[in-house]
Amino acid sequence: MGSDSKVTECSGRRRQARGARILRHGFDPLVLVALVLVPFVLSNGYALRVLSLGLMYGILAMGVVVSYGYAGIPNMSQGTLYGVGAYAGANLMTHAGLPMLLAMVLSGLITAVVGGLLGATALRVRGNYWWLVTIAFTQVMFIVFNSWTSVTGGENGFIGIPLGSIGPLRFQTMKSFYYLGLGAVAVTYVIYRRVCRSRVGTAMVAVRLDETASRGLGLSPGALKIAAMALAGLGAGVAGVCLDTITGYVDAQSFSLTFSFNMMLFAIVGGIMSLRGALVAAVLLTYITTEISALVNDQLFIFGGAVLIALFMRLYLQRDGRRSLWRSVLRSTPGAESQSGPAEEQAARAALTSGS
Repeated sequence: MGSDSKVTECSGRRRQARGARILRHGFDPLVLVALVLVPFVLSNGYALRVLSLGLMYGILAMGVVVSYGYAGIPNMSQGTLYGVGAYAGANLMTHAGLPMLLAMVLSGLITAVVGGLLGATALRVRGNYWWLVTIAFTQVMFIVFNSWTSVTGGENGFIGIPLGSIGPLRFQTMKSFYYLGLGAVAVTYVIYRRVCRSRVGTAMVAVRLDETASRGLGLSPGALKIAAMALAGLGAGVAGVCLDTITGYVDAQSFSLTFSFNMMLFAIVGGIMSLRGALVAAVLLTYITTEISALVNDQLFIFGGAVLIALFMRLYLQRDGRRSLWRSVLRSTPGAESQSGPAEEQAARAALTSGS
């Protein structure tokens, strides 16, 4: 009887592992197909606009995962980098007359440079002072956005942004705006995922875990932190140009400290080292809170409640014995994972242990 129960238990574990493996490798294509079909199921233009903005927030949340989850930089300036990209793209398309795709590339590079410079200025800062640096940068740039009238339009905002196009594709309808956002998410996700799964991602985690020991392994914590902030800025710049096309204007009020705080919340709710989880949390929470706020006129209360519910659901799934399923769905890497964390964190811990 004992041997039969052990055989049954082992076969059950094998089936569970096989199912988790299929789920991991098949989850991304399934989600992509579902997202592509959304406009055919959801014909409401306002809902598509909300989802388009949710996709932009997903890009920003994934940037927080790279900078905070992997490199350990408390990034409360992601919304500000988003604003830099939006204003850069608006000026390039409106005043310079550049096509949207070229403006998107240049805005991404500009915002990556700004993010890298922000990371470089704070290299001598440790611990909680990182929060203060990024918060101060956000507050200063918010004043700049409201005051630099010739570039940002000041308090009136930047208006008159032309509709974008990429070759024969013209973005003029809510459905086309949605697919623009979906394409930007797909490209950004692939870039971030490849970086996080590479040796660079493992090195970033090593720096976050023990900066002193990582120096002994020949790593450069400063360069890796600058790279992480530059990557976060790159995605924010791309999302900013998409915002220009979707809304047709840019308003400084959209890039406040509260907005950056919300992007941090999306990353935390989805899993601070999960690109996939941050994206899902950003899209779902944005859509749910917006739809409910149309019925209950208290968006801040609804948003806070939705965040709490999402966090409790995440804890419940982990405690209820379905931890592997939850991690299989939201994990950003398909490799093996134990209680120590994602594969990159395990590799970083092993490297630090062997180096010491």
